[in-house]
Amino acid sequence: MGCGDPQSAVAATHRSKVSSGSFDIGLPDQYRRNGVYTKFANSHGVYLVSAHRMLVALAAECTSDKHSTSVVRWEPEVGIFRCPICSAKYTRDGLNRGTSQTSRPLERCRIRASGKIYDRDTTLVVDPGKRFRQEEQEWSKHTSFFPLEDIVRSRDEKEAIRLENARIMEKPPLLRHKD
Repeated sequence: MGCGDPQSAVAATHRSKVSSGSFDIGLPDQYRRNGVYTKFANSHGVYLVSAHRMLVALAAECTSDKHSTSVVRWEPEVGIFRCPICSAKYTRDGLNRGTSQTSRPLERCRIRASGKIYDRDTTLVVDPGKRFRQEEQEWSKHTSFFPLEDIVRSRDEKEAIRLENARIMEKPPLLRHKD
């Protein structure tokens, strides 16, 4: 394809902008609601998806072998990611949808806590340079997702749960028989 080729011009406007360095995405509490967060799609080439009590960072790159790297776009009105070049479609979870142009799901990026997991001020960090592929069974690796269930509870909620669990586990005192 030459410089003046319209196809190469379209491809250039949709090239991936995935950064290679880690970046901070804020507190886990910000991602409590299920949904797709697009804040870092343009700047870092990553979509954040909160669902199933976990947060994942999806690389915004189409996985099709039919073209060079292209940024997929989130289409909230239909609930899919779509490649503007080959029209490949992916579900909100990054899986292929229908008769997609690609056989591979989107890749996940490493996501982790920046400090102690239960510290209220601990932020989350995404590393787009470290990728996880579903077809290689890497989506089950602990840094390919971040479990929100435990972390988004407030300290008061955690303390109440701890106390309730301690109460349940506590054995009643033995009754003494009077002789």
